[in-house]
Amino acid sequence: MASRTRIPVLPAVALVITALALAAPVPPLQAASVRGAFDRAPFYDGRSPAAARPASHVPVEFRHDPASLDPTPDRSPALAALLDSLRAELDRIGLTRALGDRRRVPGGPDVRFGVRRGGTGSDGIPLAPTEADTREPRKMAFEVEGPARPWRDHLRTAAGDSVRAVVTIQLGFDEYWVRQKDWKGGKQIELGTGRAMPVAWLTSLDDPVQVLQLTGALVTPDGKVTRVGAEGLIARRTGMAASALGAQEVLTEDDLAALSAPGPDGAPAWRSALRSLVEGLFANPRR
Repeated sequence: MASRTRIPVLPAVALVITALALAAPVPPLQAASVRGAFDRAPFYDGRSPAAARPASHVPVEFRHDPASLDPTPDRSPALAALLDSLRAELDRIGLTRALGDRRRVPGGPDVRFGVRRGGTGSDGIPLAPTEADTREPRKMAFEVEGPARPWRDHLRTAAGDSVRAVVTIQLGFDEYWVRQKDWKGGKQIELGTGRAMPVAWLTSLDDPVQVLQLTGALVTPDGKVTRVGAEGLIARRTGMAASALGAQEVLTEDDLAALSAPGPDGAPAWRSALRSLVEGLFANPRR
């Protein structure tokens, strides 16, 4: 399946398809390891060490693909505010403590979660590294890259002898599959642990949708990634007209700002998703 165009949805403005083929190519993540194959939440892979406490965390980072047209905190006030809120909340909830040395050293674990990409299509033709794998059953997977040596060296020094594991979290965009919900034709996007977003029954199952998500890794003091996880925050549903044009609607500034609105329990949805992610990184699956 050819890469689809992402287009912002603006009131009273016709859909416009951007030729992404003219954009700079995305280099393949040759150093990344592919982990897991998921068609249902929760989205976690790996095991937490038997002795993972006491544990620390580093500040939440934004995961940005330079070749992407997605919003970034530099261009989106709502996204910048959300990133600040996530950093403050991670410190506040107390599931882990902030690593003593708060310097931001580049090269930490890069955890991508979303539709499987690359490989070979059903026709036997190799797919581009960025092209969604539409073979049935359609799965989603993690791609984990790093951490780089300077980051590992920094972590080893900052953790010392008192920290047994470190949590790293990224905020970013990716794509999830729409799933059949029931025999009546209902459809939904599973965002994460106990959370799903219903979509109109006419929504296509053939095209993934954009999701803003949190991805995380549990890392030993020597830099080994032992467990990874993902919790989606919000999805942008692509309408039938856009889908027919091979286009994908993207999250708008209003969509991102709405994430700060209180949910049914009085708290914004990102707060429970963040807690679920940290707890999920320490929760080993049953054998």
